[in-house]
Amino acid sequence: MRVPLPRSKVRSSWTVSDARRFLEFTFHSGDPMHAGYVLMLVLGLRREELLGLRWADIDLETGTARIRSQLQRIDGRVVLRPTKTISSEAVLPLPELCVHALAVHRLTVERWRTEAGKAWHENDLVFSTRYGLPLDPRNFHRRFKVQARKARVPVVSVHSMSLATGMGPA
Repeated sequence: MRVPLPRSKVRSSWTVSDARRFLEFTFHSGDPMHAGYVLMLVLGLRREELLGLRWADIDLETGTARIRSQLQRIDGRVVLRPTKTISSEAVLPLPELCVHALAVHRLTVERWRTEAGKAWHENDLVFSTRYGLPLDPRNFHRRFKVQARKARVPVVSVHSMSLATGMGPA
């Protein structure tokens, strides 16, 4: 009979310092998903909610967002679906950090749209590829892990990003 080796302790969430380091790194490195990381950390959005967020559901003037849809991978396809519950669609206040990150991100998206020209796919998604196509949730997760390593913070699940930071709901 073999005795299992003890599992090493793996942190499942970040400290405020980790979150700050990660956001500073993604901002200074020009990561096009920086605004997404801000929303996940501050608002506690799930990856699927973040990737399904539409510009029509964001009001930068009033600083509010409504989470109405989610982007999921189903049977090998990326599908935009409504959120699971009505309570998921509550209007969320956007702190100034989120408003600023989204305003900067909107300029990036406008530049991508211009550069892509006729190759642009209009779908109103806040977070997309450089050609306006939906982001695959798995690719987003891979990118997040790469950026966490580069930022020298623990690689945690995207689902636990806001749990210990004190920056969003648990």
